[in-house]
Amino acid sequence: MKASLRDLAAALLHRSGASLPGRTAAGRLAVATFHRVLPEEEQREYPLRGLAVTPDELSRFLRFFCRHYDCGTLADTASRWGSGRAGRPLLALTFDDCQLDGFLHAAPVLEAFDVRASFFAPVENVDRNETLWHDRLAYGLASCVQRDGRQLAEVAATVTGATDLASAGVTIHAIVARAKHEAPAIREQWLSRLEELCGQDARPSWDGLMSWEQLAELTTRGHEIGSHSMTHALLDQCEPDVLAHEVGESRRILASRLGVPVESFCYPNGNLDARVRDAVHRAGYRWAVGTGWRANDRGCDPLDLGRFEMDSEHAQDRRGAFSEARIAWRMSGLHPGLE
Repeated sequence: MKASLRDLAAALLHRSGASLPGRTAAGRLAVATFHRVLPEEEQREYPLRGLAVTPDELSRFLRFFCRHYDCGTLADTASRWGSGRAGRPLLALTFDDCQLDGFLHAAPVLEAFDVRASFFAPVENVDRNETLWHDRLAYGLASCVQRDGRQLAEVAATVTGATDLASAGVTIHAIVARAKHEAPAIREQWLSRLEELCGQDARPSWDGLMSWEQLAELTTRGHEIGSHSMTHALLDQCEPDVLAHEVGESRRILASRLGVPVESFCYPNGNLDARVRDAVHRAGYRWAVGTGWRANDRGCDPLDLGRFEMDSEHAQDRRGAFSEARIAWRMSGLHPGLE
């Protein structure tokens, strides 16, 4: 769809009220997800730009959300939704990966709007302050290009051996997306080769994961900490004993270390099948979220909740201005190709 027609359609639906949550989300649970919240200078350094918003952009999202929804943690909003006690449409706010910027930059913005959110922790990565594998891959690729003057296609060919990733038009996003479809051992081979080329840790000094003390502080401030597995493994690729450990042990450790109930789970990368869903059920979680782009109707599976992933690009009109009309349309169920 041409950008001008897209903007016109979004504006007309918004002005008529047809795309607003009061009409499209009554009785449903919406879940919005964010990954990174980075100041502009850090956002420019982050190689997976589509996963990052700035604090100012987060404020604009929250201004729209708070005008149209009752916002809160996944556990709180899902409990209210399940009981039928909701008045206004409900929206759970979620942040994946428990990156340090969530504590430094997201939490203050949330609290300025007097709302609380769910933060999903990959337990071993938090314990070791260890970069998640997709960031390791992205930072390493960017470092090889910027520091060593290599072409990305050359690096991709050396690291992956995949000829379809050796073209001049390849992007870091495309290489990371391809890695998600490879077996865990293959991904580790790629990372090992990459770190031989570029060094062991290309992560910038400002980056990292939250500490246990910061996670605990978030709980005292009313936020929810949920599990994002032990190692951010793609769970449908795991052997049964590994899967049980990733799902169950992460819940046990979080509850023990933080002294709070752990009711919510987030599937890394949204990878979910019946076997993974059953493991989450057996581990005792009440709610679990994937990456399906949809709001949730009463009676749907509470361990397979859809979410709306928020990013800067899809919240802008053709002139680059933040567009509430476009967000409303994309979340309404009326936008072609999204639901």
